[in-house]
Amino acid sequence: MSDQQRLKDKLSDLRLKGMVEHLDPLVEQAAQHHLDGVALLHRLADIELEQRWQSAIHLRWRQSALREKLTIDQFDFDHHKSRKEDVSNVLIRLEEPTKFVAVDEQTHNQIMHPFRLRKADRAAH
Repeated sequence: MSDQQRLKDKLSDLRLKGMVEHLDPLVEQAAQHHLDGVALLHRLADIELEQRWQSAIHLRWRQSALREKLTIDQFDFDHHKSRKEDVSNVLIRLEEPTKFVAVDEQTHNQIMHPFRLRKADRAAH
């Protein structure tokens, strides 16, 4: 049994499926591009993290028992009274999304205004 196969067995025992699946191709890439062991482990860890993130998303989607994702035209605004009031807010935001973006003066990051429009904004539309 080769060292690489023993490593795969240990990774399997640790339940690191993403690393097991991508070990061979990444070892070959590391050899071709002269990457050190730390870079190889870094890439394997990134792959494992991404695979776990995707698995968590899929699990939550299955547990939610939702059939499909709704688009804005499929959303039922009549379901609840508060949603009827928000229809115009949503449509305004879809038409002019940049109007509701502000820049934080301290961090210079873009931030979205709260969902509800002020009365003055509603009156303007």
